Amino acid sequence: MASWSKVGEFLSHPLLKPNSLEYRLYQDRLARIAVEKNALIVLPTALGKTAIALLASLHLLKRGKVLFLAPTRPLVQQHYKTFAEVTSIEKLGLVTGFINPRKREEIYEENDIIFATPQAVANDIEKGRLRLGSFSMLVFDEAHRARGNYHYVRIARRYLVERPDGRVLALTASPGSSKERVEEICRNLGIRHIEMRTEEDDDVKPYLVPVRLEWRKVTLPPPYKEVKTILKEMLDDINSWLIENEFFERRPTRKELLDFMEELRKRLDMGEKMGIYYEAIARASAAMALHRAIELIESQGLNQLYAFLQRVEQEYSRGHKIIVSDGRYYKLMDKVTTWRGLEHPKVSELLKVLREQFREKPESKVLVFTQYRDTAKELVEKLNLHGYRAERFVGQADRLGDKGMSQRDQISLIEDFRAGRVNVLVATSIAEEGLDIAECNMVVFYEPVPSEIRLIQRKGRTGRRLPGRVVVLATKSSTDTAYLYFSMRKMRLMKRVIEEVNRELRKRSGIRSLDEFM
Repeated sequence: MASWSKVGEFLSHPLLKPNSLEYRLYQDRLARIAVEKNALIVLPTALGKTAIALLASLHLLKRGKVLFLAPTRPLVQQHYKTFAEVTSIEKLGLVTGFINPRKREEIYEENDIIFATPQAVANDIEKGRLRLGSFSMLVFDEAHRARGNYHYVRIARRYLVERPDGRVLALTASPGSSKERVEEICRNLGIRHIEMRTEEDDDVKPYLVPVRLEWRKVTLPPPYKEVKTILKEMLDDINSWLIENEFFERRPTRKELLDFMEELRKRLDMGEKMGIYYEAIARASAAMALHRAIELIESQGLNQLYAFLQRVEQEYSRGHKIIVSDGRYYKLMDKVTTWRGLEHPKVSELLKVLREQFREKPESKVLVFTQYRDTAKELVEKLNLHGYRAERFVGQADRLGDKGMSQRDQISLIEDFRAGRVNVLVATSIAEEGLDIAECNMVVFYEPVPSEIRLIQRKGRTGRRLPGRVVVLATKSSTDTAYLYFSMRKMRLMKRVIEEVNRELRKRSGIRSLDEFM
């Protein structure tokens, strides 16, 4: 029996502040499941995954402490703040790698609910500073990360051994569209049940605000097409060599090239004498670089392509040597250098979209996503010249001489955006997950992404509290349009995959229906 109850329009619990948490039927039902079974909750962004974890935590505190994990320090702080605002729990602790290890031990010991980054927790477990047996529940936010060697996997495995009767609650908006991927997440976290809600489900519809999705397609100007033609000719010749030497039957995709190189390198590492295969690896590497170059001219611009080709010349690996020694390369560089001042048509389309948005809603906050830091920097400069208060939002790591942002700077910039001091935030993938970037009126994809997870995460940055608008910029007849349809198709596939995996989990667990939790 759940330890919370509905009082009017709000939830009541001895540890909840009065009128602090709105009652929502789907949150109530999903929290009850989390109390009873190790569960993966898949819920669209802005529908309150944190509230579900909060309710389950309040119920399970009588069995032990709760550990709430999130991938980044700003996201950890965001969850901590939510719990502090709506509950009367005094013993809330915050753990990140910036806190002294000895102090972290005290935080684990003295608090009832601990909010932590997985890096810090994994390190403390390894050094013997933390045992997980005292925790009644572990919450894994952005649970789609629980794959491979990510810290979530090691933490969950240790917890399932130290506290077999404990609870695992995994939260995400998008676990992926591959059955193997979803099964891996469930296996790594000890998940026994999956509950998914989409924008079409009746119990969540009342809480959704409308989000308008628009595609804006642009056409490459003739100089860009000339550059692309040269790159494609160079790539076609490499593909022809790979086919003629019977490595492929047809033109390989980028994924096929990657798999091919990985297989050959494994065989080389095992000591096999490969002969012509050394040349095949170099050719495949050159093909990958040319694919990247074509993508840059199609979706980013001449400046980004120029910077990439400069790196190709400087690194000069076996694959890069094939590119630079091609007689067409210098013709290519001459055209790129000559036309570098010609902007990609997406820039003018972005400015057009922003003019429309700010004309309709002058106080708008807009989030622009782009894959590349170079593009983000260029866009910020351009937008500021046109009178917008734009800033760049990137990750912590330095990349090829481009300095990253500290988490302190990230938090400060988010606050500036929330307060309206910045009205356009141009962000790389760092802004995709979890962070409450404020009431964002519009999200712009500067380029589509070939990932249903990233599509859902980006789209979910708007329409959280106010009606939102999503605009996707795409170049006609390019990788952009291919990525756009690919990610949309995988997003539709995700629901079917989750239903299939869940049926198998229910069979193993003996659960027949949701009613068993009520």
